[in-house]
Amino acid sequence: MRTDDHARVLGTRNPHRAPRLPVSQKEQTCASLRCTTAVLSFGSLAIIICVLNVPALALEFLALITFRIRRPNAARGFKVPGGWSGLCCVCVTFLSVASVVLVATLREWRSFPGQLLVVGIIAASGLALYFFHRRSQSSTR
Repeated sequence: MRTDDHARVLGTRNPHRAPRLPVSQKEQTCASLRCTTAVLSFGSLAIIICVLNVPALALEFLALITFRIRRPNAARGFKVPGGWSGLCCVCVTFLSVASVVLVATLREWRSFPGQLLVVGIIAASGLALYFFHRRSQSSTR
C-alpha cells in the first residue's frame, strides 16, 4: 500500500505526513485490559487463555454448524471432507477434547480466584463493547 492509501484507510495525516490513527473507546478498553494482564504470571495467563479460548472456539464451531444449516449452498473457501458426518466428527472431537481441558483447568477453581475475576471482567467488558457497538451502529443507520 502507498502512504496515501494508509492515510485513507487508517485516518487523517498529521503535519509530518504520517498517518494518524483514530483511537476508539473499544481500542482504549482493549489496551487497558492488555496492560492489566501483562502483570500476571505465565500460569495465570495460561488459565485465563484456556477459560476464554475454549468457549470462543466452541462458539466458532456452533457458527459453522448454524451456517451450514441456514445456507447449505453458499460459496465457501473450504469444505470439511465427508459432508455432515465429517463435520460432526470434527466438531465432536474438538468439543470433547476442549471440554476435558476446561474441566481439568477448572477442577481446582478455588486455587485461582484472581484469574477467574480477570476472566469475568474481560467477558463483561466484551459483552458491554458488543452492545455499545451494536447500538452505535444502529443509530448511524
